[in-house]
Amino acid sequence: MKQIVTTVCAMLLLGGVAVAQNVTVSSAKGEMPGTFVQDNLAGGGVYIFNAKFNNSSGAIATPNIGTFQSNGFEGLSMEKGIVLTTGDVSIAAGPNDNSGASSQVSPVYIDPIINEYVPQGATECAVLEFDFVCMSNYISFNYCFGSEEYQNFTCTSFNDMFAFFLTGPDPETGEELMRNIAIIPGTATDLNPDGIPVAVNSVNEGKPTGSGVADNCISLDYSDYFVKNYYNYSTGPIEGVQYEGYTNKLIAEASIVPCAVYHIYITICNVSDKAYDSGVFIEGNSFEAPTAAIGLSRPDVGQVLGSCPFAIPLTLANTGFEHGTINITTDGTAKMGVDYDLIDDEGNIVVNQFDIDESVRKLYIRGRQDADLSSNKTIELNFATSLCAQFPQMVVYDTQRFNLTKGTDVKLGDTTIAATQACFRVSAPLVYGNPTSYRWEPTTGIDNPYARESSANITESRDYKLYATGGTGCNTSVANVSVKVSGSGPTDYVGIDEAGTPIATVRVAEGKIVVEAEGLQRVELYDVEGRQLVDQATSQISTANLAQGIYTVRVSTDKGVSTTKISLTK
Repeated sequence: MKQIVTTVCAMLLLGGVAVAQNVTVSSAKGEMPGTFVQDNLAGGGVYIFNAKFNNSSGAIATPNIGTFQSNGFEGLSMEKGIVLTTGDVSIAAGPNDNSGASSQVSPVYIDPIINEYVPQGATECAVLEFDFVCMSNYISFNYCFGSEEYQNFTCTSFNDMFAFFLTGPDPETGEELMRNIAIIPGTATDLNPDGIPVAVNSVNEGKPTGSGVADNCISLDYSDYFVKNYYNYSTGPIEGVQYEGYTNKLIAEASIVPCAVYHIYITICNVSDKAYDSGVFIEGNSFEAPTAAIGLSRPDVGQVLGSCPFAIPLTLANTGFEHGTINITTDGTAKMGVDYDLIDDEGNIVVNQFDIDESVRKLYIRGRQDADLSSNKTIELNFATSLCAQFPQMVVYDTQRFNLTKGTDVKLGDTTIAATQACFRVSAPLVYGNPTSYRWEPTTGIDNPYARESSANITESRDYKLYATGGTGCNTSVANVSVKVSGSGPTDYVGIDEAGTPIATVRVAEGKIVVEAEGLQRVELYDVEGRQLVDQATSQISTANLAQGIYTVRVSTDKGVSTTKISLTK
């Protein structure tokens, strides 16, 4: 009946009626423990092996282990994962429509370890165990515990047991220890290093229920971790899970020794009877350790340039391990050794591996001069190393991707600029290429020292250098620019063509602004506020109606358009 109710609730979608959000479960009966754990529990940084369920590595024989989906129910704070129960996993599914849901499985498995802790006897156990190795010093996973015993049997002998027994070397002493890591957060102290285990009689609403008495409780102090889910026949089913109560999402965690073998033993059992089921939900793929990284870093550059002497550095900060070998494989349309090379910090070409025995290593990716770059290509470098020599499966990876493109050389031409007044323009011819930046040295008298062409105020002859950086940093070209200032006449040179010849001259003479240029098309005059005063095709502008001040002359020729400023004095 319960499954029918769950299905109907999930399908109900009528106007104004919300769809119930209930946890659903699926039995893992028939699955292999190793595959089940790897698919549903294992996270990053962990290698898992030797998995068993109820002491068998064969196919799971009973339906008290499976997977769950929350389907939008937020009470567990987990979307999916695995569930172990004292009875059939189907009982764990929502809604809560019964205050004492129970089931039995066959054959019954009795956990020999739990029995040592329970005088009244444990039965109907579900035990999942496996070995694991981590590449870091910490392991954790998330879980919630729920039980049908909460409403009527808190602080009684019916205290269903579960535990996460971790066995392995102690990180401080190296001694082989077994400890339960399913404990209430913050309860492990120097006086009680084992902490308080999570159970009905330790995490509850803070008081005994039903036939329970306070003397039978482990603790009543941790109700903040408890979610009350009591079923009431008069109000009807409660969406979510079947259990009368469950814990908040808790974390099981432990410090461990990297690369050492540990064993985890996840167990849950009925105590004193076979009624009133309990279950533990473990978040999917949360059994994980912090993943170590190879530690490669690079500048914010996505392109490797062929046909030019430019290399991108990759820095290996050796923080995760002390020594070993980095293996390299390649992918992408570019071929190592044909289109590009990988070079170490001593200038040696690296092919498929290199040793790491220092704190910092550098590699350089350099495009080859003879690469065929008629079209762009891609570079993918895959780096891998095993941190645990005895477990080659424990591999960490790093992938670096680049585009291999044809580098753009640039070339500037030397030039000499003749000037007869202080205010004029300077430039150098661009022979070829597509520069990404320019820089004048020195900057004295240059209005814009980061442009190929700039207005200038140079009062005496001087030699300059103009630097141009090629496309995406491929190369730098230097032009020698010699400025020859002779006198302070009224002539201004407007613009420089590719040969270094002025495009036009502008001078003030006999009450006129005179423009001289080959292929003159248009002359414009603007005042200091940017207002156009003249727009004509002739070369002379009368100054009779112009006030004293600074004006801008814009000259258009068949070689281009250039501007200059003139000063009128009366």
